[in-house]
Amino acid sequence: MPPPSSAADVVPAAEDERPDFLVRLGILLPCTVEDVEAAYRAKAMLAHPDRGGATETFLQLQTDYERASEYAKFQTSRRGWLAANIERYAEQEQVVAEIGRLGGSVEMQTIDWVARDLGPDFAQVLDRVVAIRLTGPAIDHSSVQMLARHSSCLGALKRLDLSQSRIGNGSLEALKSLSGLQELDLQGTFVSDRGVQTLASMSGLRRVGLAHSFVTWWGALRLRSKRPDLTVQMRCPKQHPARAARRSYRWMFNLLLLYFAAMVTATHIPLSGVNLPSPKFGLVPLDKLAHVGLYAGLAFLASWVLALRNPDQTSHRLGVPGIKLLLLWLLLGAWAIFDEVTQPLTNRTYDTYDLLADAVGATLGIALFAAIQFIRLRPFQQSPRAIPLPR
Repeated sequence: MPPPSSAADVVPAAEDERPDFLVRLGILLPCTVEDVEAAYRAKAMLAHPDRGGATETFLQLQTDYERASEYAKFQTSRRGWLAANIERYAEQEQVVAEIGRLGGSVEMQTIDWVARDLGPDFAQVLDRVVAIRLTGPAIDHSSVQMLARHSSCLGALKRLDLSQSRIGNGSLEALKSLSGLQELDLQGTFVSDRGVQTLASMSGLRRVGLAHSFVTWWGALRLRSKRPDLTVQMRCPKQHPARAARRSYRWMFNLLLLYFAAMVTATHIPLSGVNLPSPKFGLVPLDKLAHVGLYAGLAFLASWVLALRNPDQTSHRLGVPGIKLLLLWLLLGAWAIFDEVTQPLTNRTYDTYDLLADAVGATLGIALFAAIQFIRLRPFQQSPRAIPLPR
C-alpha cells in the first residue's frame, strides 16, 4: 500500500490543467485580467532587480505576465479579443507593405505558446514585428513619420536599422513614440550632436550605432555620460559605405587647404623690380582672369567641402542650404579684401579691379557648384507619387 501523500504533494485538479505561466504566477482558473495584474504586482515587488531580485527572474515574470494577460483576455471574451487583435494585425500588415515598397524588410516573431494554448487559428493574428530595416538615400523624415503614425501596432519593435538614410535630428523626436525600441542603427545618417539629448531621453534604448554620422566624439561622450547603460557604437566595419563618404570628405578638405595655401603664396610673392608683361584677352587683362579663376576654384572647393560635411543638406534643393552659400560668398569676399589690403606689405600693389575680379570668381565658383548639386539631388526632391496602402 503506497504511503500517504503529504499536504505539499497534493495538487488541485484544476492546477494540472493550467498553462505553465499561470502556475508560475500562482493564478487559479478561471481567471480575469484583474487577477493577472494583481498577481504580477505582488510578485514584481519581490522580483524587481532594485529590490534584490535576479534580472532573469524578473524578465521571466514579465513574459509570464504578457502571456497570462492575453490568455485571460481570450478566455474572458474571445470575440472582443479577436476583434482587437485583428484590427492591430491589419494595421501591421499595412506597415509591412509600405516598408516593402520603400525597399526595406521586417523580421516577424511568432508566439509559439499561442498555437499551443489558444489554438493554431489564433496564432497568426498575434505575430509581431520585432525588427525593421530601412536603409539608403530614399529613406527620409517622412519614412520615420510613417512608423511613428503606426506606433500602436509596433509595440514589439526592438531593432530599427536606418543606416545610410537621409534622416536628421528632427526624425529622432518621431522615433520616441516607438517605446519598445532597444537597438537603433543611425550609421551614416545626418544625426548630429544636437540629437544627443533626444537619444538620451529614449529610456528603452540599449544600443545605438552612430559611426560616420555627424555625432562627434564629444557628442558621444556626452551621450555616454547621460546614459551609462547605453552602448554607443562609433566605429563601423571596413567595408561600410560611410567610410568611403568620410574618406572623400577628408581628401576634399586636404585639397582645399593645399589650394588655399598655394593661392596665398602666389598672391603675396614679392615682385619688386620685376617687370611682367600685361597681355590681354580681348579687353580683359589676363591677370584679372587669373584672379577670377583662382577664386572660382577656391569657392567651388569650399562649397563641395560644405556639401560633404553639412548635416542639413537634405533640407534644401542644393547640397548646402542657400544661407550657408551666401555666408561662404561673404567670407570669400572678406578674405579677398584682406588679401588685397595686405599685398603692399610684400611690395605689391592694391588694385580695386583685382578685388572685383575676385568677387566675380567667387560668384562663378558657387554658381557652378549649385548647378551640379541641383542636377545630382533633383531626383530626391521630386515628390513621390502617392501609393494607396493595401486594405
